[in-house]
Amino acid sequence: PQAALARMMTNVAIDSLVGMIPFVGDLFDFVWKANTKNLEIYRQAMAGPRSTTKDWAYVAVFVVGVFLLLAIPVSIGILLLM
Repeated sequence: PQAALARMMTNVAIDSLVGMIPFVGDLFDFVWKANTKNLEIYRQAMAGPRSTTKDWAYVAVFVVGVFLLLAIPVSIGILLLM
């Protein structure tokens, strides 16, 4: 299902974004097992029909969080230019 694929891509995106931070990224990679999480999502999806509401909510929270993180420097830049 598309919701499962979207959630799997979100897991990889989180792993990649936080993994770029020196030292913290290494610790995060040790704890956040994106491949293991994605394998479990895949197994659940192949086992039969499942509710996609949780998957879409997970993706939506990630997207909103990214937009909020991007809005902070833009807002500061606008305030400094005024």
